Amino acid sequence: MNIPNDEMYQLIDLETYDPNKVIIYENKKCCCCKILINWFLQIMVSLSLSIMIIIIIITKKMESPIPFIIFMFFYIIYIIVNLCSETAKILKEIQFNEGIEKILNDLFSQPPKINIYINCFDLKINNNGTSDSISYRKNVDFAYYSWKDVSGILKLGNNENKKYPFIKLYLDYDIYYADSMSIYDLNRFKDKLKEINKDKKFFSVTDNKIIPNFNKIQLICIDPLNFPCFVSIKYFYLFTFIPFSEFYKLYINILCYNQTFKIRKVISTRKDLNNDEKYNLMTTGLNYNGELIKYENTGNTNSNYELKEPTKEELDKSMEYNNLIPNFNINNVDEGIYIVKDVDTPLINNNTNTNS
Repeated sequence: MNIPNDEMYQLIDLETYDPNKVIIYENKKCCCCKILINWFLQIMVSLSLSIMIIIIIITKKMESPIPFIIFMFFYIIYIIVNLCSETAKILKEIQFNEGIEKILNDLFSQPPKINIYINCFDLKINNNGTSDSISYRKNVDFAYYSWKDVSGILKLGNNENKKYPFIKLYLDYDIYYADSMSIYDLNRFKDKLKEINKDKKFFSVTDNKIIPNFNKIQLICIDPLNFPCFVSIKYFYLFTFIPFSEFYKLYINILCYNQTFKIRKVISTRKDLNNDEKYNLMTTGLNYNGELIKYENTGNTNSNYELKEPTKEELDKSMEYNNLIPNFNINNVDEGIYIVKDVDTPLINNNTNTNS
């Protein structure tokens, strides 16, 4: 299993870079732990079942319920873990070309959301001298003027993965700020929330970038005419209850080519990105078996947003955020490859704790 090094903000050689050949996995340690736990449960269930059967065969009866209790303990945990597994989720909805086209269209046309969470804590002393902590949380959406999808082109069914009947597509996303004024407006909005809650003893302000209805993984059949045998959710349930689920997962993994794609969106509080020449040059689409499908509805403006020209003071204060703005290299417009370079992080003050 290849675990490549995909750094969003590193300088990349545009001659050799292809985002569709990069395989990204979850945290390596996390994946290894999941695999070890799954195989541990598989072994313990199989072992306890075998011991119980051997006891019944030798003694003709089971005098003690302990072997059965041990088996049922591991079997129930095993069933729950497998029914909540990644394999179960993707086999419930195997995607074909029409399905993945709709999923990508929904993702590309979905406006991003910035949620601001504020947690407030009050400390009070009871009559008996003990202290209680009373807290509440408020969730506020950060409003912006315009957004644009700059994900590029997803290539499916190329020469490298045509020998596999399935592609296991791992999706990720990131949301950037197009200009320093947008970051300035975000932090000013946070400051206002802090000012409103300044009477609280303790509070924290955090933000969360979201694309609604985002699913991290999809199983795509790229060769429907040669659909393999025993690939469906009912066969997964069968092998889970037998129980041989881990061996069935190995079979599914052999049939899959692992590929990733990152959904990238840019937002601005002071500019119309849909009338920006740089962003209009960027193509968002799907290349499926050599056929290019371009998506048009990949950006919009907020008609309810009161657009204001920045003052000189605001412009001066926003200058400190200039080094946090992504620089998109659009030399490979025809290929849909846009590299984010020379930026440390697209968002600052992600977690601000204040004690007064």
